[in-house]
Amino acid sequence: MKAVVVSNGDIKDINLAKYILRDSSIIIAADGGARHILNSGFMPDALIGDLDSVDKETLDKIKASHCTIVKYPREKDYTDTQIAIDYAIEKKADEITFLGCIGDRIDHSLANIFLLVKLIKQGIKACIVNEKNTIYITCDFIKLDGKIGDLLSLIPVGGDVTGICTKGLKYGLEGKTIKMGEPLGISNVFIDNTIEVKIESGYLLVILSKD
Repeated sequence: MKAVVVSNGDIKDINLAKYILRDSSIIIAADGGARHILNSGFMPDALIGDLDSVDKETLDKIKASHCTIVKYPREKDYTDTQIAIDYAIEKKADEITFLGCIGDRIDHSLANIFLLVKLIKQGIKACIVNEKNTIYITCDFIKLDGKIGDLLSLIPVGGDVTGICTKGLKYGLEGKTIKMGEPLGISNVFIDNTIEVKIESGYLLVILSKD
């Protein structure tokens, strides 16, 4: 089942949000992300969080719908986005797309990116999308479609990544190790409409970007 979790970060491309929301099986608002969902013409299936960043007008509309509301105390051990993820997993989601997870707060943005590690360890396919980037993670193999000239960056997370092999990229890698903290994999370029990345060990962020 495909879930979309919408957080309270920036969403500048409403048409992209509409496209992703339309293709989902369940829409989950992480607190203030509810406004993005309503602005896109949809209603969340669930609103999760401490509700400290949901404006009254949005909350009143959601309360008048059939949306499930799960309120948590403001002081808690987990972020609203993580709680929304756990809810999606409870509902048997095996694929999760995140919107509004990247914004001005670098701490929140990084925490949300690192949540991809949590999900891949549970065998759940996940990505973070905004108007310029789609962020994936792999621990073995990933195949992506794009356009010739698109940019792709490979960034280790949580440690070194070994045995990296690529196809369809301008700067090909064959059995390469990228150490944690090295920018070696930044801004590679599609030379085909489909690329492949395979690794032997580690966790690798695979970021498809547009200038």
